[in-house]
Amino acid sequence: LGGMFAAGAMGAIIGTLLAGFVLVPWLGSIQTLIAISVVYAVAAMVCFAIGRQGRRGRWSGLVSVTGVLGLALGSLGLSPVCDRESGYYCIRTVALSGAAEAPVNLMVLDHLAHGVSARDAPRVMYTDHTAMLDALARMRMGRLDFTSFHIGGGSYSVPRAWSDRGIKGITVAEIDPEVTRHAVRDFWFSPDDASVLHGDARALLRRNARRYDVIVGDAFTDIAVPAHLVTREFFGLVADRLRPGGVFVMNLLDNTDRLDALAAIVATLGTAFSSVEVWTEARPPMPAERRVFVLVAAQSESPVSQITTRAPEETRFAVLDARFIDELIAGRAPRILTDDRAPIALLMGFDRLLD
Repeated sequence: LGGMFAAGAMGAIIGTLLAGFVLVPWLGSIQTLIAISVVYAVAAMVCFAIGRQGRRGRWSGLVSVTGVLGLALGSLGLSPVCDRESGYYCIRTVALSGAAEAPVNLMVLDHLAHGVSARDAPRVMYTDHTAMLDALARMRMGRLDFTSFHIGGGSYSVPRAWSDRGIKGITVAEIDPEVTRHAVRDFWFSPDDASVLHGDARALLRRNARRYDVIVGDAFTDIAVPAHLVTREFFGLVADRLRPGGVFVMNLLDNTDRLDALAAIVATLGTAFSSVEVWTEARPPMPAERRVFVLVAAQSESPVSQITTRAPEETRFAVLDARFIDELIAGRAPRILTDDRAPIALLMGFDRLLD
């Protein structure tokens, strides 16, 4: 029994590693399932042979193996879900414009839309979060000769827009090289416009002591920011990597009937920055709305409380009143997020989002 459990544990470990790092990136999910089905079928025939089954047992085994192989062959007719499966994401490009002469594409990673870009309008943002990240950072700088570090590439909409404006010194940390290849192929991003680093943004920031004028947080795992990018330790690292007068902007999704994640992240940012502002579209929230927020963290407040920019239509965004944020934090009494405990998905009500 000990040998059986040990073999099962080793098989589970090896299978997990092979699936995540070898089979799915190289073959895709459908071909991986086919390969595993064939392995199971061969293993079953070996087991029946070793067990020296009688005629009835051999016929039962043959029927079972045939059924497994039939399911595997049937899966060949399934339509591919992804344009490309990498070690991190199922990546798809969706054409939105329907006009070949003026294409507009949407990048989908797993089931979440991560960015939209137009070939002929690189400065136009098509989502609220990219519109705010773009406009708020440029408003805080008030000039074009600033450096930036972008946490997450996705469709590279903001780096592409800034490069088109003549902004230099752009560094992008994208964990998945395949996402970058898709951005170059389908979203008109030029690798010559930025320094692209493939790896975890936190590790890259920690290893390099270079300082930036702007750090942009735009990384998502499923529907939440990765937990290690919302902790007190990480925000302290970000503050240390900013030049004097620098600013950190990051986007966040939260439910307007909860706002637990927003309260926790604002409180945690407050441990590293003197000023933390919450920006969103200047309109009342809808009931149970999943709202897009952009947090602006610096050592001083923004000079304006409203901005208007294209997203893609002219849209007005405003900073939430500081008294509302203070009351929100006082009412929630959020625990500071740390590397030891940062339950961001729980704070967002992940189970309710799935419903």
